[in-house]
Amino acid sequence: MGTAAANLFGIHRTSDFIDTTGGRGRWSHALNDFALELNARPGEAVVSLDWGFHEPLLFLTRAVPLEESTWAISRSVASGQPWVHDADAGTTYLVHASPYDLFGLGPRFLRAARVAGPETARIRSHEDDAGEPAFYSVRVLRPHRVHYDGRFRIR
Repeated sequence: MGTAAANLFGIHRTSDFIDTTGGRGRWSHALNDFALELNARPGEAVVSLDWGFHEPLLFLTRAVPLEESTWAISRSVASGQPWVHDADAGTTYLVHASPYDLFGLGPRFLRAARVAGPETARIRSHEDDAGEPAFYSVRVLRPHRVHYDGRFRIR
């Protein structure tokens, strides 16, 4: 009984924290808000480059093509091959902000988006209620190829 009571107490405290603050980082309302925006813009595709986006978006979006590339990137790099992703204009890539970035891909992808420039890639920060970045979306505005071999390039 003690373990069950402790777990229920922990769940209750977490629920209260989210109700009071709107959550923090990965556990904030920011992804829910983003999903509402996606639902209002048909025809967009989303590629997640870190853990924690794909499953919630499966439940929160309707008819949005979703791709979770984290594992494909890991397999490509482990085999000595670059990861290459061809996509249309309007594809949005999702990365976590530090300290929520688990695979180290977020800062690298953001750097590539900044190098590509605002005429190619638009970076947007999605904040939690405390005003801290929960994650970033990078929308690429033209047909493109993303290449990763330890460093991202958007062409």
